[in-house]
Amino acid sequence: MFGAGLGPLRWSVCAGQHPGGLACGAVSDVFTRSRDIDGRPEDAGGELAQRFGADVPGLPGRPSGLQLAEHSCGLLVEPIAGEVRQPLWRWCERGVQHPVDAVLAPENRPLKDIKHLLVSLGLTEMLHWSFGAPDEVTKTGLNDRYAQMVRLQNPLSENHAAMRTTLLPALLTSIAANINHGAPDIAAFELGCVYQEQPGEPLPTQSHHLAVALCGKYMAKHWSLPERTVDFYDIKGIFESIADYFGLEYALEPIDAMPLMNPGASADIRRLSDNTPLGCIGAVSAQVLKNYDIHQDVFILQLELDPLLAVPKPVATFRPLPKFPPSLRDLAVVVEAHIPAAELRAAALKAGGQLLKRVDIFDVYTGKPIPNGKKSVALSLVFQAEDRTLTDADTNASMEAILADLTKRFEAILR
Repeated sequence: MFGAGLGPLRWSVCAGQHPGGLACGAVSDVFTRSRDIDGRPEDAGGELAQRFGADVPGLPGRPSGLQLAEHSCGLLVEPIAGEVRQPLWRWCERGVQHPVDAVLAPENRPLKDIKHLLVSLGLTEMLHWSFGAPDEVTKTGLNDRYAQMVRLQNPLSENHAAMRTTLLPALLTSIAANINHGAPDIAAFELGCVYQEQPGEPLPTQSHHLAVALCGKYMAKHWSLPERTVDFYDIKGIFESIADYFGLEYALEPIDAMPLMNPGASADIRRLSDNTPLGCIGAVSAQVLKNYDIHQDVFILQLELDPLLAVPKPVATFRPLPKFPPSLRDLAVVVEAHIPAAELRAAALKAGGQLLKRVDIFDVYTGKPIPNGKKSVALSLVFQAEDRTLTDADTNASMEAILADLTKRFEAILR
């Protein structure tokens, strides 16, 4: 219907393979009123701007030999009779500056970027129906809030009788199916909308969620590395990459009572700036795995994306390479076993002043000679100044300030 074999797939391929083009992968809108565009650049850009409500930067006009015309299914690109057609790639080379970016909904671009990030981390995208059922929510061990679902008047089946409130049931169902079909090593994600019923409101709320699941071997068998299964730190590493993408400063709070998650290997995620809950991360509980007939560990990440998308991403800034060498120190303290090591790190980073550039946890130890109920936490500290080489006096002053703060806040004892 696009004329002379230039179908929508070929159009998107041409646009994506040549300078300035970008294939959106989906229909953005349907135009129901016939109005041709002539060859003048201002008319071409103006027509798209009028229809889609956005300016199209750098649009130099249509490729010669093609026009926008009405069809029964909407607006189509058709050849103009008797006019010599200019190749589409030559039109792209004339300077089209990503016209599709202008007509796509603004929120689609960051969602696409997040998917590209997750795929670059080795994850495979899974797609499921936007439907679910209260029984599936109960099976997953989620609370009653997730069971308050928007019912469908004409559902496809009992398992698709309502709009989903979480991505996890379908994801766990797919994991179980893959394992049963001989594919136990899974690194997958789904990014989609969930729907929450609002009492007294005619429509539910719609929000974007992300779910990630890992299970089985970390990587395919290879002679150069020993085999190992995925663990909490693999799923945490994926979350840290997402947090870096958004410039998110976060806190992980251990989960004590949540049927979905395994206590001691799971945490709630909160944004530090305003304590907004963002989701959870960790190991799926044994009971939920039994409900899905899964006989291996599964680690999941569930995130609400809308609070993150609402905040502009931080702009990357350049820092010159340091001219003066760093001063490296280690600090080991003994504290109560229940104190999170991350809190010690955050306190040390704050107390160290401007000279302290980095703090890492490199060891957590329990056992003899550490007393029962205590643990040893070792921190690696990097001090550096931009205008001089640090002396021992400079570094020692910062070290004393850090130790004094840890002693005051956590009753830490220098080991």
